[in-house]
Amino acid sequence: MKRSKILIFLILSTLTMHGFEISDVINESCGKLIVKKDSQGKELFRICYNLSKKGADFVGYKLYANTVNKLNIKNRPKFFNDKTLSKHTRSTHSDYTRNKYSMDRGHLVWDAAFDYNKQVLKQTYVMSNIIPQHSSINQEPYARVEKRSRALAKKHGEVSVLNGVIYNSSVKIGKNKISVPSAFWKFIYVPNGKSECYYFKNVPISNPKAAKIKDYKFSCSKLGLI
Repeated sequence: MKRSKILIFLILSTLTMHGFEISDVINESCGKLIVKKDSQGKELFRICYNLSKKGADFVGYKLYANTVNKLNIKNRPKFFNDKTLSKHTRSTHSDYTRNKYSMDRGHLVWDAAFDYNKQVLKQTYVMSNIIPQHSSINQEPYARVEKRSRALAKKHGEVSVLNGVIYNSSVKIGKNKISVPSAFWKFIYVPNGKSECYYFKNVPISNPKAAKIKDYKFSCSKLGLI
């Protein structure tokens, strides 16, 4: 059984046992653990990083009603290398420049969810939080699902978000040979409400502005079948 599928079954077991905590999935046992914090030491998000793929397997974070859409800082910072990773296991900004597949630098922790503070926002531009995403997916349906997660946080007080990345392709980009995901999914856990799950194939779509997020939605109980 593939490693990604085993990890997804572990997620389902965790949910069945006692609800969902990001640390149950993204911890020292999942791969290279990267935890990003704010200037006061509060955890912002955590990454399960795949050293051979040079990209994340999972990224998890919480959204809170009192911070999402609080300031909506307009100016975006520059991408920067994650120096907690060795040079031969990390991706760089230039790996994406003029790549032949026209892949975006896709955020897993979406910057718009953390634009309530300049230093916090900057953390989302670390390259370990970035994966190659087709622009038609990244800029339209994926962005709308991110907006949906913020709306759920506003409605319910907080939500937990887990993003998973699936590598079933041999396609790579850049000098550092960054693996291009074949798909990715998002689990939005609502503690006192109905959780939502979305699945995206990492392929171009012909009419992205017409894409509806309901077309990417699936039952969270089916995560183990991905």
